[in-house]
Amino acid sequence: MPLAKYCKGMRKTVSKPTKPALERYPGGVSKGGSLEAPAHPRYPFVVRWPGDDGKRLVKWFTNDTDAKAWAKQKAAEAGELGAAFGSLAEDERAAVAAYRLLVAKYDKPKPPALSEIVREFTKRWKASRAGATVAISIPQFIEAKKMEGRSKGHLATIGVRLGRFVKDHGERVLPSFTTAELSDYVLNLHGLVLKPDKRKPTGRMRKDGTPVKRIFRPAVIRKDDSLSLETRAGYRRALHSFFEWARKRGMVPENPVTDTDRPEAPPKLPEVLSPVEAKAFFAAMGEHAPGILPFWAVRAFAGIREAEAVRMTWKMIDLPGKTITLPATITKTRKPRHITIQPALAAFLMPYAKQSGPVCPLSAMARRWHLRLALRAVPGLIPPRNWARHSFATYHLLAFRHAGETAMQLGHKGGPELLHSTYAGVGTEKDALAFWAIRPATVPGNVVSIDQPEESKAVKPKSRKKAAR
Repeated sequence: MPLAKYCKGMRKTVSKPTKPALERYPGGVSKGGSLEAPAHPRYPFVVRWPGDDGKRLVKWFTNDTDAKAWAKQKAAEAGELGAAFGSLAEDERAAVAAYRLLVAKYDKPKPPALSEIVREFTKRWKASRAGATVAISIPQFIEAKKMEGRSKGHLATIGVRLGRFVKDHGERVLPSFTTAELSDYVLNLHGLVLKPDKRKPTGRMRKDGTPVKRIFRPAVIRKDDSLSLETRAGYRRALHSFFEWARKRGMVPENPVTDTDRPEAPPKLPEVLSPVEAKAFFAAMGEHAPGILPFWAVRAFAGIREAEAVRMTWKMIDLPGKTITLPATITKTRKPRHITIQPALAAFLMPYAKQSGPVCPLSAMARRWHLRLALRAVPGLIPPRNWARHSFATYHLLAFRHAGETAMQLGHKGGPELLHSTYAGVGTEKDALAFWAIRPATVPGNVVSIDQPEESKAVKPKSRKKAAR
């Protein structure tokens, strides 16, 4: 039976039924198919069709032409015109057969109706053709983060991670992404392999004919070169932040990254330097790279992050008061932090103390060059990444036995719980006491006292004879 049924009333001269036709069969059609008197006195033609919610809808007409046109329109909307429905395409028959198999296989819970599935897909498909693309939205997101005052390092990190997403899906619109698709994207990320460019390199050449500088190009991604779990988790955080920004601006109805799978690396202990290695490191630093010794001292003996130490000035260091005050403008958490200067840190900072100026005036490239100079003097020493802050947290917790104070010095938002879960079982109390007993091996000759400005120092006479004159 077609979804839209057209019923035609007869002339009013027919014999009157025993019961009113409206009570028996509305529309003037009897149960056996014979025509009865019209149910409505003014509208003898009626069209019935099912609504979206399955409820039967009825519309009455005064003439035959309008009734047929309406019935044809409703049948076309439902896709059940007699000829059209009988001549389904091959893929349409396959879709109907697949849906019937789905219904037969899964009874509890029962799958949604085929019309509901089509409506949901149509809604998503229409939205996917009218949204903003990834290539246009991500630069706007990075610019918004820049206006929020995020650091250059943070902007560079999300730029690299989201730049990879632009390269893979730049032309797609934001509403077209699903949770399952983004979950598979994050879990299956692979690294890029660099190979020499096939083009002939230009520039200076060595005597053997090889170029001084080689040109590299990104090659095909190797399937066996998967990224680490930590890296993939970082990509997921960047995508979540981006889609959350898009959700707040109405670009997507919901954040599809919220329910994606979370890559979780197995916990590992923080990497620190032993007291012997730390003592050798600072001894080599004082002899071969004194220009960056205060920079490394505040990182190792005060737990200051690298990005914070780069922006530090000597005005933030109060050696007589034994306090370092980091303003909210340079801290990662955007909150001021007060750090106690321990005797070990004071011993390293005193010879280099100034009234003003940056703690480390060198550029990043100069800092790396000075660090290599110092490490050449200590063969076999390869400091792990972020060893200075990890060493401070480990040895401060073991030596002073106050997790709350250590967490406050480090600027942790979560309190002491992170310390116990991360640094428990690393090192011993003996190692901690040896670490805080480290002192400079050599003292530079040009020691500047911080108690008395350099300009106010009295000029000493060169000889007693000139002083007597």
